Parts: sequence; structure tokens; C-alpha cells
Amino acid sequence: MVAESFFMHKQNNILIGQLFPKPPMGDGRVFLACVGKVKHSVSVHIQSKDGVLVYQNTYCLPGNGGTIALNLPTLPGGSYSVLVRCGNLSETRTLMVSPTKKKKTWMTCFS
Repeated sequence: MVAESFFMHKQNNILIGQLFPKPPMGDGRVFLACVGKVKHSVSVHIQSKDGVLVYQNTYCLPGNGGTIALNLPTLPGGSYSVLVRCGNLSETRTLMVSPTKKKKTWMTCFS
């Protein structure tokens, strides 16, 4: 991953990366890397462009971080806001889902 894709929060000493792979897998799996001193659980909330919550989960990562696997095969095409929270750190990513006739083709865009 490119260093610019990470954001550092000084109090938590955690780095939250981009969603990957780029483009995501055709079966709807997307991953999010969190590294550093993780002192709290990591929650992920995904909302549609209309503000409807379509996914939420909380993950307990080891103290040095880890990779979160998001399994999202049923999301219809569209733009989604991905809110990641760890303690008082809150960061947002954007996920773009583009369906095709055979399988969903996924691509990610980040804000």
C-alpha cells in the first residue's frame, strides 16, 4: 500500500488504510488494514448514498492491528460511505459498486 493511503491518529497510534484490493474481488470481498496500537474495537458502518445503513459490524483486532474482511456480495450497484471508528478516531472511505451482467465488478474510490 502507498504511504499516502494511510491516516495517522496520534492519540490511538493507529493507521487506517484504504479498502483493497483495487479493484475488489468479484465476489464482494473487500479488505481494510488497520495497523498500530489498537486500543479499542474497530467498528465499520456502511451507508448508501441515501443514508440507509446497509452494513455494520464491530471487530476485535490484536493490539498491533490486522486486516478486516468485509463480505458484501449482496450490495447493489451504487456509492457507499464507509465509516470506520476506533476509539475516538473516525475516518470515512467511499466504496463504489458497479454491477455487471455476469458478476459484480467492484471498484473503490476514496475520499
